[in-house]
Amino acid sequence: MGSSVATTTNSTLPFIIWAVCVGLAAIIAAIFIRNYGLEWLVRKEGFEVNLPSVRITSCPKNTTEYITEDGDTNCCEGDIVNGHCGGLEVCSLSPKTTDGIKTCSEWLIGEWTRRAETYCSRSMPYYFGNMQRTSSQEGCSASHCSDDGSQPQDPNAKKCRIYSNQGDELSKGDSCMNMVAEERMVCPQADAIKVIQPQTGYPALLTCTYTPRNHSSNDMPVNCYEPTRYQLFMQAKGITQQIDPTRDIQFCPASKAYYVDGTLKMKDAKGLPSSSCPSK
Repeated sequence: MGSSVATTTNSTLPFIIWAVCVGLAAIIAAIFIRNYGLEWLVRKEGFEVNLPSVRITSCPKNTTEYITEDGDTNCCEGDIVNGHCGGLEVCSLSPKTTDGIKTCSEWLIGEWTRRAETYCSRSMPYYFGNMQRTSSQEGCSASHCSDDGSQPQDPNAKKCRIYSNQGDELSKGDSCMNMVAEERMVCPQADAIKVIQPQTGYPALLTCTYTPRNHSSNDMPVNCYEPTRYQLFMQAKGITQQIDPTRDIQFCPASKAYYVDGTLKMKDAKGLPSSSCPSK
């Protein structure tokens, strides 16, 4: 009898431990969802996505609302043929869906997160815009977006704009593409001043201005171009001449080697003195 009781106790103990662990996990998950909503589930590492408090009551732009055979109100990207979506089922306005189709609220979370990760940077991580893609602007900001997601809460916070075409994205000084490129640009010194130089109708140039701490420039400020963007600028103008960013000190890699590291000697350097700008 004693052996039977011991066996039963030994077999139920693991189940009790498992049940306690599952219960604790459920409680922790509930606390996270209560305190942070669904945002904690969709964060990219090192990145914070600010989801708007907006409820979708109409289908996203470029989709058509229709009623399915099950009585759901779905949004179709394509033609409706005999009561069926002839294209892509984007989302459903119904609270419960069938066939694994996302609700439009779930679609909003995914789309908002995707655009933040595509266009925004660490210094401006918060996407804002109109998910219906109307005439209102969209962009990224250092400030959380408003409850409806259409603009930053702090209008004075650092922000950038997402343009509708790549030409403007490359040429405008306030475009997210250019401001992210400026942020990621590596200058010869950490204390260098980064500048976006807009070029009408052409890709903007990116420059660094710094004064070498080793006095190699006689304490005069030095300017240099980010070479990849400079080459893109030249290609847009139809200039096929190749640049040499490792020896021409008007470009930042060579500028660092010459002024900061001292590994590029005067006899091997090109572009001395470095005061010329690309011709327009």
